[in-house]
Amino acid sequence: MAVWMGHLPTFVCAVGGAVGAITVLKGHATPHLTLPQLFPFARMSLTVDGLSAFFLLVISLGTAAAAIYGPAYLGAHARARGVQTLALNLFVGCMALVCCAGDALTFLLAWEA
Repeated sequence: MAVWMGHLPTFVCAVGGAVGAITVLKGHATPHLTLPQLFPFARMSLTVDGLSAFFLLVISLGTAAAAIYGPAYLGAHARARGVQTLALNLFVGCMALVCCAGDALTFLLAWEA
């Protein structure tokens, strides 16, 4: 049950990411978010343009498939199901941040995560 509860938010966020990416690809919006300043020498931001929206759509579709298929696979083959569910969520979140990085510092931090 815990594995399904971990994959449900993953699926919901994947669908939301796909809808957001499609909205940007249609040309209705170009979101930009300035992040809090963590370093005195640089500012960080997230931006979704056409190219990042395309890759975000690809990531979202793959994540939706993994969220649907993952619980059955983990139930049959994995021991630490909760840890693997957490790792999936962190990995997908970092992949999305890499695509949405608005500057070099944000890209490097997301890439290393």
